[in-house]
Amino acid sequence: MTHTFSDLYQRIWVNQENPFDEYEGINYFKPFKGLGQNIIVRDEYHTIWDFVSGAYQVRASNEEFGESGGLVVTGQPGIGKTLFLAYALVKALKERIPVSYCVNLNEIFIFNKDGFQKGSSASDISSPECTLCLVDSGVNLTKPPAIVLTHIDNYIVQAASPKPDHWRQWSKQRLAAKWVMDLWTKDEMEKLVRLRAKSGITFPPDSSRYSPLELFDVVGPSPRDCISTGTRLTFIKKPEGPETIHPYGDLATLLSDTRALERVIKTGVFPRAEQGEDFLTFFFGGPLGENPVYLQPRFRYVVPTGYLEDRLCDYIIKEKQHERYRLLCAFAPLPQAFAPIYESYIVSHMHDLRESLPCYLLSNLDSPSFQLPAGLSLGRLPVESGLGRTEFRDNTIYVTRFAFPSLHAFIISDNMTRITMVQINVSDRHDLEISGVRRVIDHLKEELPDTVCVQWSFLFVAPGRNRKKAAEAREKYKLELREVDPEVRIGWISTSE
Repeated sequence: MTHTFSDLYQRIWVNQENPFDEYEGINYFKPFKGLGQNIIVRDEYHTIWDFVSGAYQVRASNEEFGESGGLVVTGQPGIGKTLFLAYALVKALKERIPVSYCVNLNEIFIFNKDGFQKGSSASDISSPECTLCLVDSGVNLTKPPAIVLTHIDNYIVQAASPKPDHWRQWSKQRLAAKWVMDLWTKDEMEKLVRLRAKSGITFPPDSSRYSPLELFDVVGPSPRDCISTGTRLTFIKKPEGPETIHPYGDLATLLSDTRALERVIKTGVFPRAEQGEDFLTFFFGGPLGENPVYLQPRFRYVVPTGYLEDRLCDYIIKEKQHERYRLLCAFAPLPQAFAPIYESYIVSHMHDLRESLPCYLLSNLDSPSFQLPAGLSLGRLPVESGLGRTEFRDNTIYVTRFAFPSLHAFIISDNMTRITMVQINVSDRHDLEISGVRRVIDHLKEELPDTVCVQWSFLFVAPGRNRKKAAEAREKYKLELREVDPEVRIGWISTSE
């Protein structure tokens, strides 16, 4: 490793060799020894580097040290935090910025105008001063070593997991900023696959296995997992979808504490003590808001693939109704809806009933305004992307799935003279998007034989006291709904929970 970094210093710092190259529009690292190969330069690397280099200059020239003394670069496992440090190292060498690099307690590599040195925390080497210190936290190094923390004028960049124990203490002492890396895009993954193919790195053809690019749509935007032979051997490609040869994630453990799950998803803060490793198998976190931040790094979580959604949904749907509701509450802040869970919850409330279901309107709080009949049938819309041509039936629930924002189902009843639109309400953050309501009303007016006498209502399904609260909180949408149709009334559905 010493010879490798000595060569790196000579080629880039001394000879000013350009450390990057381009292939078919892909910017990537030249194959320097010790830094790996086939590393693409993500656009975000430039943005983080601009911040780091500017902050380093301020720190190095400021005698008061009131400014930030470092940056924690964090993000989803396998996203490439270490690769950013490699990028920062060669950028610093190219710009002749004094820089150190360490990946364990036994080795630190220092580059400056005096040359290249290798040392350790136990050696006689002098601590670097006025230096950009790059620290790669992992199994062998959880925190920045003392040798780089000695001098206050150093600027530390630590690549670390979201686990606060790795960075809390030093980052607080040095007012360090936090940067949550963006999730990879499909385009970036495609570039990585092309670059690896250029070097002859491909998997042998096998129609029963997924390619790295296909795995991106199965396991999510983790380049490390997508190019892993182990991940590839985990999944068998079947016409009906992926099949695993061993369990992929422990859902029973992951979903056992819904309060902790809801807190993590809602706040974006990742208290590692409350979530096991399987959380990050299903929930992928990108930045919540602008980078950098100076308090806790906050994540915006998504479930990135249909396969992972299906795994969660299949497990949750088997749960009892009350537990399903708790899990819906936990998932409510997610940007996408879990349509199969909503569908099963609606069916449990309305399709499986033996008695009529009382419905309340805000115009009459004292008693039910009407009843939804027992024994409702479950109707299917022809396509997920729209309503299409449908022969609608009386006393039937139609689950709208993905195509209609804020609208989870509508019920046709009372000899097709009543249309009841339904939103499952599990969070105060759920806003009402009128577009979904408008689409259903417009379509039904075209398809039903006579809508002159139809009574329209928009009702919230929320167990317990939340039902009335949900409807009252959304009364502000009454005027917007009247713009869609002046007869639409707001209320709630009484449930047994």
